[in-house]
Amino acid sequence: MFRNCCTSAAQQVSHETLRQWNIPFAPLLTEELRHRKPWRGSRWFLDEVGVDMAGKKYWLWWAALESGAVLDILLQPHRNADAAKTFFERLLINSAVPEVIQTDNL
Repeated sequence: MFRNCCTSAAQQVSHETLRQWNIPFAPLLTEELRHRKPWRGSRWFLDEVGVDMAGKKYWLWWAALESGAVLDILLQPHRNADAAKTFFERLLINSAVPEVIQTDNL
């Protein structure tokens, strides 16, 4: 689009000109993209795994999108219904409910 605009006005823009223009604006674009919330897919995968740390048993809860992006993780010393509920509520605070939630019978 930019090239078409410049061509129609009979102006020549080199790659170096575009690179120089990009230098002051790239940090602004990067900062904006960094603060955007990730896209929430229509399918979530939830799982938990037991890990031993310093001789104690902990449970690592995680949720991921179908694309593989991690939505959230939570490390807790106990595995019960309250822990699962806490993790699930944290997921739903700032996101819409997905169409499918796939678990391994949590």
